[in-house]
Amino acid sequence: PPPLAALKSPAAFHEQIRHLERARTGNFLKHKLCSRPERSELVRMHILQETQAEPSLQATQMKLKRARLADDLNEKIAKRPGPLELVEKKILPVDSVIEELIDVTLVSWGVFQPSQTGGEKQFLSKSVCHPQI
Repeated sequence: PPPLAALKSPAAFHEQIRHLERARTGNFLKHKLCSRPERSELVRMHILQETQAEPSLQATQMKLKRARLADDLNEKIAKRPGPLELVEKKILPVDSVIEELIDVTLVSWGVFQPSQTGGEKQFLSKSVCHPQI
Protein backbone atom coordinates (compact mmCIF):
# COMPACT_ATOMS: atom_id res chain seq x y z
CA PRO A 1 0.00 0.00 0.00
CA PRO A 2 1.21 3.52 -0.73
CA PRO A 3 2.22 5.77 2.15
CA LEU A 4 -0.56 7.77 3.80
CA ALA A 5 0.90 11.12 2.69
CA ALA A 6 0.78 10.00 -0.97
CA LEU A 7 -2.97 9.22 -0.74
CA LYS A 8 -3.69 12.81 0.25
CA SER A 9 -2.93 14.11 -3.24
CA PRO A 10 -6.01 14.16 -5.54
CA ALA A 11 -4.37 12.16 -8.35
CA ALA A 12 -3.22 9.37 -6.02
CA PHE A 13 -6.61 9.27 -4.34
CA HIS A 14 -8.43 8.85 -7.67
CA GLU A 15 -5.90 6.23 -8.76
CA GLN A 16 -6.57 4.24 -5.59
CA ILE A 17 -10.36 4.49 -6.15
CA ARG A 18 -9.97 3.31 -9.76
CA HIS A 19 -7.79 0.40 -8.59
CA LEU A 20 -10.39 -0.65 -5.99
CA GLU A 21 -13.27 -0.39 -8.47
CA ARG A 22 -11.32 -2.48 -10.98
CA ALA A 23 -10.61 -5.13 -8.31
CA ARG A 24 -14.30 -5.18 -7.31
CA THR A 25 -15.36 -5.61 -10.97
CA GLY A 26 -12.80 -8.42 -11.38
CA ASN A 27 -14.15 -10.22 -8.30
CA PHE A 28 -17.72 -9.82 -9.55
CA LEU A 29 -16.84 -11.28 -12.97
CA LYS A 30 -14.95 -14.20 -11.41
CA HIS A 31 -17.99 -14.98 -9.26
CA LYS A 32 -20.32 -14.83 -12.29
CA LEU A 33 -18.02 -17.08 -14.37
CA CYS A 34 -17.82 -19.64 -11.56
CA SER A 35 -21.60 -19.74 -11.10
CA ARG A 36 -22.71 -19.73 -14.75
CA PRO A 37 -24.90 -22.66 -15.87
CA GLU A 38 -23.60 -25.55 -17.95
CA ARG A 39 -24.23 -25.63 -21.71
CA SER A 40 -26.76 -28.47 -21.28
CA GLU A 41 -28.74 -26.33 -18.83
CA LEU A 42 -28.78 -23.40 -21.30
CA VAL A 43 -30.04 -25.75 -24.03
CA ARG A 44 -32.75 -27.06 -21.68
CA MET A 45 -33.86 -23.47 -20.94
CA HIS A 46 -33.95 -22.72 -24.73
CA ILE A 47 -31.24 -20.07 -24.42
CA LEU A 48 -28.85 -22.01 -26.67
CA GLN A 49 -29.78 -24.26 -29.58
CA GLU A 50 -28.76 -27.91 -29.74
CA THR A 51 -26.83 -28.00 -32.99
CA GLN A 52 -23.90 -29.77 -34.56
CA ALA A 53 -23.10 -26.85 -36.88
CA GLU A 54 -19.91 -24.88 -36.58
CA PRO A 55 -20.34 -21.76 -34.42
CA SER A 56 -19.64 -19.55 -37.44
CA LEU A 57 -22.57 -21.16 -39.30
CA GLN A 58 -25.11 -21.22 -36.46
CA ALA A 59 -26.51 -17.75 -37.19
CA THR A 60 -27.01 -18.66 -40.86
CA GLN A 61 -28.63 -21.94 -39.83
CA MET A 62 -31.08 -20.08 -37.57
CA LYS A 63 -31.96 -17.60 -40.34
CA LEU A 64 -32.66 -20.48 -42.72
CA LYS A 65 -34.83 -22.24 -40.12
CA ARG A 66 -36.83 -19.04 -39.51
CA ALA A 67 -37.27 -18.48 -43.25
CA ARG A 68 -38.62 -22.03 -43.67
CA LEU A 69 -41.04 -21.55 -40.78
CA ALA A 70 -42.22 -18.22 -42.23
CA ASP A 71 -42.79 -19.83 -45.65
CA ASP A 72 -44.75 -22.71 -44.09
CA LEU A 73 -46.87 -20.32 -42.06
CA ASN A 74 -47.60 -18.08 -45.07
CA GLU A 75 -48.61 -21.13 -47.10
CA LYS A 76 -51.00 -22.30 -44.38
CA ILE A 77 -52.47 -18.81 -43.99
CA ALA A 78 -53.06 -18.60 -47.74
CA LYS A 79 -54.94 -21.93 -47.70
CA ARG A 80 -57.18 -21.19 -44.72
CA PRO A 81 -60.87 -20.65 -45.44
CA GLY A 82 -62.37 -17.19 -45.40
CA PRO A 83 -65.17 -16.11 -43.08
CA LEU A 84 -67.92 -16.66 -45.67
CA GLU A 85 -66.73 -20.20 -46.29
CA LEU A 86 -66.80 -20.86 -42.53
CA VAL A 87 -70.39 -19.59 -42.40
CA GLU A 88 -71.29 -21.71 -45.44
CA LYS A 89 -69.91 -24.85 -43.75
CA LYS A 90 -71.74 -24.00 -40.48
CA ILE A 91 -68.42 -23.69 -38.62
CA LEU A 92 -68.85 -20.02 -37.78
CA PRO A 93 -72.24 -19.32 -36.19
CA VAL A 94 -74.02 -16.16 -37.27
CA ASP A 95 -77.18 -14.36 -36.28
CA SER A 96 -80.13 -14.84 -38.67
CA VAL A 97 -80.09 -11.15 -39.60
CA ILE A 98 -76.41 -11.35 -40.53
CA GLU A 99 -77.01 -14.61 -42.42
CA GLU A 100 -79.75 -12.91 -44.46
CA LEU A 101 -77.38 -10.03 -45.22
CA ILE A 102 -74.71 -12.51 -46.35
CA ASP A 103 -77.26 -14.32 -48.55
CA VAL A 104 -78.31 -11.08 -50.22
CA THR A 105 -74.66 -10.13 -50.79
CA LEU A 106 -73.78 -13.55 -52.25
CA VAL A 107 -76.79 -13.43 -54.61
CA SER A 108 -75.70 -9.99 -55.81
CA TRP A 109 -72.18 -11.35 -56.39
CA GLY A 110 -73.63 -14.30 -58.31
CA VAL A 111 -72.11 -16.88 -55.95
CA PHE A 112 -75.37 -18.74 -55.33
CA GLN A 113 -78.97 -18.66 -56.43
CA PRO A 114 -81.72 -18.74 -53.82
CA SER A 115 -83.95 -21.78 -53.81
CA GLN A 116 -87.55 -21.19 -54.84
CA THR A 117 -88.78 -23.56 -52.14
CA GLY A 118 -86.78 -22.01 -49.32
CA GLY A 119 -84.60 -25.12 -48.96
CA GLU A 120 -80.86 -25.40 -49.33
CA LYS A 121 -78.94 -22.76 -51.25
CA GLN A 122 -77.72 -23.63 -54.74
CA PHE A 123 -74.06 -22.58 -54.84
CA LEU A 124 -72.63 -21.93 -58.29
CA SER A 125 -69.11 -22.88 -57.18
CA LYS A 126 -67.83 -25.47 -54.70
CA SER A 127 -66.95 -22.86 -52.09
CA VAL A 128 -67.43 -19.20 -51.57
CA CYS A 129 -64.59 -16.97 -52.69
CA HIS A 130 -62.65 -15.25 -49.94
CA PRO A 131 -63.86 -11.65 -49.85
CA GLN A 132 -63.00 -9.91 -46.60
CA ILE A 133 -65.99 -8.87 -44.50
